Amino acid sequence: MNILLISISLIFLSFSPEFTQQEIINSHMYVPIHSLRKSDICSIISIALPLKNDKIWKIRVDSHHSRRTMLYFLLSIQSTSKNEHLLHFINECYPKFHWSIVEKNYLQLNNTVELYQAQYHAEKLGKFWELKIPNHSSGPLQSREYISRYRSNGFQADELKIYWNYNQIRSLITCYDHNPITDNDARNALLKSPVHQRKHSGIIRFVISGIQDAVFKVPHGKQVIVLDFGDERMPGGYYLENAMTQEEVKINI
Repeated sequence: MNILLISISLIFLSFSPEFTQQEIINSHMYVPIHSLRKSDICSIISIALPLKNDKIWKIRVDSHHSRRTMLYFLLSIQSTSKNEHLLHFINECYPKFHWSIVEKNYLQLNNTVELYQAQYHAEKLGKFWELKIPNHSSGPLQSREYISRYRSNGFQADELKIYWNYNQIRSLITCYDHNPITDNDARNALLKSPVHQRKHSGIIRFVISGIQDAVFKVPHGKQVIVLDFGDERMPGGYYLENAMTQEEVKINI
């Protein structure tokens, strides 16, 4: 078996047009209670509640509302049942933690236009402003054509999957850590062919090239097993600037 490994991430996509953009916006975050480790919680808090007032850091995490996303995830942890061990991790990572501060900061950021959107003077264009702002670069124009043709309602809830670590993937076959909206196909595959019963062997081949070229180098009958997207807020990265790193190219091709 010959597998092409392009890059590493814990974000996977599949396709099925059943939900709307508005449902994604208003949905609650899924929390993999039994999979999150202390290191994951500490990482989340480091973005949501910085220990120091670093202007450069703030620009980095607020430009695309990464801090708002992590604050919302913490609030989702609070409202999820059987969360006692995660609350313990939170107190260990951040002894001065207060939920009122989390909620206050989230509400403030939720009513604030992200810095990247303000940079384009697109404050009045709404949450999906990247698809509406005038742009004459070839990449964004082609991307918008494809989105209009194949994703007129946006990427759906069961198309955007974020797996925090291998523990979460491994526990998909258990009843207590399975999100039916996003995990059905992965869970069914694991039930049909448990990893410990597989007898795969072969070569993992790394290809150092742009994604637009690498995908055409996959041997016949083989597959790409892992792909990477830029960040949780804007998986297409800086495609508006016609950037050509991996996440932009995948959005534009």
